[in-house]
Amino acid sequence: MGFLALACMFSQRVNLSVAIVAMVKKRIQDQKEASQICFSSEYYKGNASFSEGNFDWDEKIQGHILGSFFYGYAITNVIGGPASHYFGARLVAGFGIGLSSLL
Repeated sequence: MGFLALACMFSQRVNLSVAIVAMVKKRIQDQKEASQICFSSEYYKGNASFSEGNFDWDEKIQGHILGSFFYGYAITNVIGGPASHYFGARLVAGFGIGLSSLL
């Protein structure tokens, strides 16, 4: 049970870092980069892996999103220790993973 809880928490941490890349709109930083990109529709025709993100987040906002997850991850470990003493480790771990999955 403990292994599955840790595996679930680790997969959520990794998946957020990977998913944020697909969620964000691609930005062209400068004119040199723009000239290297092929905007031909024939190149992307039938390419199911190409997708444009829905969110217009810059690097600072992306950093806040990833940082808030990691800060919450660290803070809840400090709070979870005393809480598991009073309520039991299974209840606290189950509630923590369930809440994290819901969010």
